[in-house]
Amino acid sequence: MNAIPGIDQPAEQSLSSKPASRRTFLKGVGLASAAGLAAPYLAGTSASAATTGTLIYGINDDDYQAFKADNPTGFVYSYRAYNDTVWEQPGDVPTTWPNDNPTHYVTFSVKPDLSLLTQKTFDQQIKNLLASAPDHAQLTMWHEAAEPPHNGPTDSYSVYPWMNKANLYAGHAYMQNLCATYPNRNGNHVGYGQIFIGPANQEQVGEWIAPNLDWYGVDIYDGSQFWNDPKDPSKGLDESAIDTRMTNNKQVLDGKATGYTFHITETNSVDPNHREHWALYLSKWMSNNGGYRFQWRYHCGGQDSGCYTAQNGQPGLDPQTRDYIAKTIIPTYGKPTRAL
Repeated sequence: MNAIPGIDQPAEQSLSSKPASRRTFLKGVGLASAAGLAAPYLAGTSASAATTGTLIYGINDDDYQAFKADNPTGFVYSYRAYNDTVWEQPGDVPTTWPNDNPTHYVTFSVKPDLSLLTQKTFDQQIKNLLASAPDHAQLTMWHEAAEPPHNGPTDSYSVYPWMNKANLYAGHAYMQNLCATYPNRNGNHVGYGQIFIGPANQEQVGEWIAPNLDWYGVDIYDGSQFWNDPKDPSKGLDESAIDTRMTNNKQVLDGKATGYTFHITETNSVDPNHREHWALYLSKWMSNNGGYRFQWRYHCGGQDSGCYTAQNGQPGLDPQTRDYIAKTIIPTYGKPTRAL
């Protein structure tokens, strides 16, 4: 792979037969600061203390039930679902919206052939799919598309001759119009957006982000560019580097659209010693900057996350981090159901 300066792509390999995103992350240039290494702490928080949180936390669909069971009741939760079949004929389009988990806050990623999408090949099937969606559903396609050699996870989108920036822009506009035209059974509309990965202020990423969508999501993972010492993860995370990346992303989006909502649609740290600070720093930024959904990604065997629940000899999320998320992060930053 010929790397673009400031970017690299270690892939997260799939070990499961269940459709899942084989994702990668793009690394920008790291920043250094003197952030401390003490365990993150927010004074006076408990599972019953939430009053003003605005973030809807969630996880990938196959871990949703365990995630919800681990966390306090009285909060809104979401999940990320994937349909990795490339739509090459109408029969490839799912007939119903994902409904395997009991929440209406679903972010659904699909992969239509862009040359067929804009020729109305899938219009009726998409209309039926949208009709089956719950309120608060969100749709996207071809998550993490960017300039080759970073076009999708492990550059996997570059094999399609119709996958280019112009067709992606046209496809996003077309799909957004379908979502705005065809309501669900309650008469409401699915929000349409785009998910990117890597620094949006780098041309290879930002130039592929379409304008004027309803929402945007970023997939962001821990890496050396976010460490106090890029050569030593034991020295902890640099909050200012994380803030800078997220702020730069938002500035690019502000130049693309107005009135959009901003989400974290995949995130994690493979380092157990980083996970609490990673959750805290991103939650603080999202809370302070109008963020909305915050969705973790766990994938057994994946080099950027690992298992949420232990299986096949692989450890799950450690109890200390589970406890911190359940007793501190979600009560402080999570959106209570009574606030709907």
